[in-house]
Amino acid sequence: DGLRHEDMDLMVCTDLIDQSQTSVLNGSVSHASVLEVLAANPEDKAMASDADPQMLVKVVFKEKINLASVCVRFPTPPKDEDETYSKPRLLKLFCNHEDLDFSDIEEIPASAKCIVEDGDATEAKITCIGHKFQRLSSLQLLVEESMDPEATRSFVNRISLVGHKAQSYHAEYSG
Repeated sequence: DGLRHEDMDLMVCTDLIDQSQTSVLNGSVSHASVLEVLAANPEDKAMASDADPQMLVKVVFKEKINLASVCVRFPTPPKDEDETYSKPRLLKLFCNHEDLDFSDIEEIPASAKCIVEDGDATEAKITCIGHKFQRLSSLQLLVEESMDPEATRSFVNRISLVGHKAQSYHAEYSG
């Protein structure tokens, strides 16, 4: 059946994420990189924000993908005496806004958002349903607020993007 597809972690199980174009805005260089938290990251290295709790992860895909879910894990804050780190409280997803930056986030409506209510939670899952998560060339994940309003920084340990390569609309002939 040519219409069946298997959803999988796009970083761990496929080569669909363009690692050279994927980046984070306001990410601290002294902690884990965006590629480390997109990978399996069994040591739970933390990617942390730099100047304030906001962080904008920008993932670019080599081919169009259909996104099924985004799971963000945050069990282990970085060890740092100088700053206060908090897990995210408000997460927003934007689709196909490759040039998005912090000056745009108020004007552009998010495709999905997730509020982490439980202070003991160690992960948040956003289920991506509908046409706006189909045929994506890029995904932007915004950590807009941290759980602790007093925290000077936010962190995440893992971002799992689950989905599959989008089917081409063009007929494929073999012969």
